[in-house]
Amino acid sequence: MKSVGSAFGLPLLAVCASSALAASTDPVPYQAIPPVSTARNTPMAWDQRAAAKYLDDRMDLWFDKARKLRTGQADTACASCHTTLPYVLARPALRKAAGISQPTPQETKLLDETLCRVNTYASHEPLSKGKDEQSRGSEAVLNVLILANAVAEQNRSELYTPINRALDELWAAQRADGAWDWLDTGMEPYETSDSGYYGVALAAIAVGTAHGYGNGTDGDVWGGVGRLRSYLKAHYAQQNLYNRTWALLASTRLPSVLSREQTVALAGDLEKMQNADGGWSLYRLGPWTWSKPNPPYEPKGKPDLAALARSDGYATGLIAYALRQEELPVADSSLKRARAWLEANQQECQIGPSRWRCWRTFSLNFDTEYGGESGEPWRRMFMSDAATAFAALALMSSEKTGDWLKVEDKGQCHGARSPRVCRADCVAGHLGRLRRHLLLKIRGLAWADIRPRLEARMATVRPPSGKVTASGARQAEDDEDQKGQREREEQAPAEALLA
Repeated sequence: MKSVGSAFGLPLLAVCASSALAASTDPVPYQAIPPVSTARNTPMAWDQRAAAKYLDDRMDLWFDKARKLRTGQADTACASCHTTLPYVLARPALRKAAGISQPTPQETKLLDETLCRVNTYASHEPLSKGKDEQSRGSEAVLNVLILANAVAEQNRSELYTPINRALDELWAAQRADGAWDWLDTGMEPYETSDSGYYGVALAAIAVGTAHGYGNGTDGDVWGGVGRLRSYLKAHYAQQNLYNRTWALLASTRLPSVLSREQTVALAGDLEKMQNADGGWSLYRLGPWTWSKPNPPYEPKGKPDLAALARSDGYATGLIAYALRQEELPVADSSLKRARAWLEANQQECQIGPSRWRCWRTFSLNFDTEYGGESGEPWRRMFMSDAATAFAALALMSSEKTGDWLKVEDKGQCHGARSPRVCRADCVAGHLGRLRRHLLLKIRGLAWADIRPRLEARMATVRPPSGKVTASGARQAEDDEDQKGQREREEQAPAEALLA
């Protein structure tokens, strides 16, 4: 939501109707600065460490400047969709890519504050005054997502009780139609009357990450997962491309959210919206209504439409990441172009006193570069927080195509969860991801087409009868050396098809 609404960036849900519109100093214009000369033995197409530093710095600023909520005897920063949730998803992956296992101080602080919120559900201050039900539903989803990622990534048994408490609150706050009341401040794309679908997609990602709910096992006591899936399916056709992309990402975490036909059709629709430079524009993924029931649909401020029409880091990173996670061969061409755009657009920029390398995205609600308090340096970069997180996820995901476990899935096995959260569907999930990876490696051909060819080629090496062939390749009295040679020959056809 953005500070008052963040982004996933889970950004803008700033699930805390933060004080994004509070009075602030005059904005400092964006300044492009010359690239920093660095000597490297092996040049990188993008700078992972710079992306990680940007996200850490921005998380520190969020802790310092975001609206504080009374939580027990302490105050905590509201969780935002534009800064907090993208950080939760991307920072552990960046850390692992750098070979670092210990969580960052920002990760630790965020987890501690989330635990405080979960432990005080009955008494803490809501995210937004006067919006108690919307605050409850939004926070229930976000807290599960934050804790599920921490449990899966950090493997800490002391988190089992809190995540189970958060899951209880999630199902208690769910509406009969399968959705949750969601913060509506009229701020696109995270806090409007159309953002409820996005919230349900986040819930699907959360419960899919907390394995045990993924395949409808006994953890689904009240049918919550079934209602969640039904809502996403029933309302999918009415969504704009932005919300559909979130449904696609949700389908990679929770089975049976979208059909194969729907994912292939969505990939085609997204390819049509891809700009000539290989990126996507968030603005063009609409239409957007800003919670207006009737036209004209206009934001509260005057955003820079020329800037919004250009490719941006958030739309490009989110779409590329979702398509890569789904592993759709039909999207390979689009993904290659998107990767090239992302590699070319990690910009050096000076915002106020801070100098970073990041990806930019502009607000759909205000002219944040020059326009009034919403252009103040801290707020100006809200959407760029989401952009940098998802650009990094997309690039790391594309670099991991040889791994059948996704970036976030590494380390997520039985030992990382409590008996309630961890069940046999972990194995089913891993096998499903392995199957999808193998299909991707088979150059996009369907298994039904590959199997006859594979069996035919295997038959030329080892006839089903086991009899001696004219070439004498198989004999009953083979010694160990001959057996080893035969095994290598048997593997060759499959390896050739999968190469």
